[in-house]
Amino acid sequence: MPMTMVFGIMLFGLWTRGLREVIAFIFQFVCLVVMFILKMIMQQPRPQGSCSTSCGMPSGHTLVSVGTFVWIFMEVHYAQLMDQRQKNIILAVAGVLLIPVGWSRVVFHDHSWAQVLVGAVIGGLVGVLWYAMLQHRLTTWILKLVKAWLPFMELNYPLEGLVEEAPWAPTASAYGATGTQKAQVR
Repeated sequence: MPMTMVFGIMLFGLWTRGLREVIAFIFQFVCLVVMFILKMIMQQPRPQGSCSTSCGMPSGHTLVSVGTFVWIFMEVHYAQLMDQRQKNIILAVAGVLLIPVGWSRVVFHDHSWAQVLVGAVIGGLVGVLWYAMLQHRLTTWILKLVKAWLPFMELNYPLEGLVEEAPWAPTASAYGATGTQKAQVR
């Protein structure tokens, strides 16, 4: 599922030319970096019956799939322009595609339940932190900057669209000017 997801994000990104897809691709990469670092630290072998000889702790497939589901869940849950039916459909499809990944890793003897659980917890934390990072004002500024540098990209993140900020320069009313004074200041 993670490789299918990466290729799907890339194909959808080529179709939409959207920054949302670039963000999703970067998120997949961040999950992989976190997984490789943790595998080097923990170095726990895979269970008996696994064909793979690499470290098994944490389950990388589970980390990526649960992390992606948590991020999608938070984006959809806090979206204000979607009705509840749309939210339910998106979350049901994402859940059916992403949540069973950990279970399948145990069934195919590639990971133990402990490895899957650790992967799920870490993936959930990465998803929450990724969502929180994307909510910062600096991220909005960076997205606008990327859009300015790459005008062919579509600014399709966040789902609601970017909220316009107040001007940075103070206005006449900030200095306590009245109506006639405001006209003279302008």
